[in-house]
Amino acid sequence: MRPDPRYKNTWTKGHKLPIYHGGSDGLSNIQAECYECNFQKNAGALGGRPIETCDPVLKLNGAISVAISQERISRKFCFVLNNETKIFPVQIKNRDTGVIAFRISLGGSGGNTRAASEEVDESTMTRKVLEKGYAVRCKSLDGKTNGLYKKGHRSVREVRLNII
Repeated sequence: MRPDPRYKNTWTKGHKLPIYHGGSDGLSNIQAECYECNFQKNAGALGGRPIETCDPVLKLNGAISVAISQERISRKFCFVLNNETKIFPVQIKNRDTGVIAFRISLGGSGGNTRAASEEVDESTMTRKVLEKGYAVRCKSLDGKTNGLYKKGHRSVREVRLNII
């Protein structure tokens, strides 16, 4: 809900890649966003909806379908879960080093920790996940589903390659 009804049609300064996720206040990272799209994002979500893509039809019961920053999503493949949700490998920022990379691990007990994982580029991630059975951090495009997933995992129905 808007704290003040005067802001119904107000455009706000939004970040394509939020400061929280390593973005800057540089002009190339700024976009105009509607009040609702900008301020209903949660702190962990990536990106807002620029003016030209803001569509009230996407707003369900006051919630916003949050678009994830396309720079952080791999389109080399996606996992389709048993409930039909498509999840994509996503880069994560290491808070200690500032490195933004895909985080992979062998999974299993303790596999969901930074100590048990590797930070790798997209081609290494793709090879290790699809050929060697590694797990990767993934997220759905609406930001509602996320976690560590791997090929053959009990909730993964299939793998789709080269998603555009």
